[in-house]
Amino acid sequence: MKDDLNKSGIQSGGKKSDLDGKFFDRKNLRWTSIGLEFGGTVMIFFLAGFLLDRKLHTWPILAIIGFFIGFAGMLYLIYKEMDK
Repeated sequence: MKDDLNKSGIQSGGKKSDLDGKFFDRKNLRWTSIGLEFGGTVMIFFLAGFLLDRKLHTWPILAIIGFFIGFAGMLYLIYKEMDK
């Protein structure tokens, strides 16, 4: 089927391809936003731990704790999201 497609994604018979619009499906965008939220949350908690470590001179204990708190919290939220 891929051989029948021209550059615009239209089959040689004039029909639209089955591949059009699949990437921007709501389900894919939902999981993309969850992934970005996951990375951002983990990064924020790690950064908070890092800044506290610098202030308290306890490197890397609080940064690691912050990372795992962010990671565990987001895993819990993803688990809740999958139940819906």
